[in-house]
Amino acid sequence: MVIAGSDPITIALYWTLAILSQQPKVQEKLIKELDAWKAKNSADAVPHFYQDIDQFPYMLCVQKEVQRFRPGTIFGLPHMTTDDVTAQGYFVPKGSMLFSSMWAMHQNKAFYGDPDRFRPERYMDGLKKISAAANARIEERDHFGFGWGRRICPGIHLSEVQFFNFYVRFFSKFTVVPDLDSEGNLMPVDLNHIVEEGIVSKPMPYKIRILPRT
Repeated sequence: MVIAGSDPITIALYWTLAILSQQPKVQEKLIKELDAWKAKNSADAVPHFYQDIDQFPYMLCVQKEVQRFRPGTIFGLPHMTTDDVTAQGYFVPKGSMLFSSMWAMHQNKAFYGDPDRFRPERYMDGLKKISAAANARIEERDHFGFGWGRRICPGIHLSEVQFFNFYVRFFSKFTVVPDLDSEGNLMPVDLNHIVEEGIVSKPMPYKIRILPRT
């Protein structure tokens, strides 16, 4: 499970910093939520996933939206049919290899409405943990980043904990913004081209600035 979770975590964090460097208002909301928790507890306290995730609804939405907006894999791991199957008029013989397009599912306008927009608020009506949402009935799922069927990615539980740990620690201390060119102009990260390495898809090499919070 550790191996299964390590690559998705790394790739998701690459995308997190790339995307959020261009989303200052999203960062403001993340920080506001985090600071509100610290105000009720302690400025030096660190939230714990299993105890405190319910107090971070917006953070959970951002994590899901990052994985939807730019999934860490175009095609997930293959499945194989154990029997002949007929689905919506298509016959799939026993022993067929099945691949799902994470990108196509996450860009489905009929499901998401405005898939080209980075909009974490789309998840606010169904606040389930990433693992709980992924294991829900297909019509109740809100993202497909960890696969589908009974054999979804086994690293999902490790991943959601590590995502949370990164967010609460990073945004307690820093914000992320685009790099500057020689004339001081912002250089947004290219989010439209990817580097494929095996089954994972990560951003093109990019530069950002990580700034201490003031």
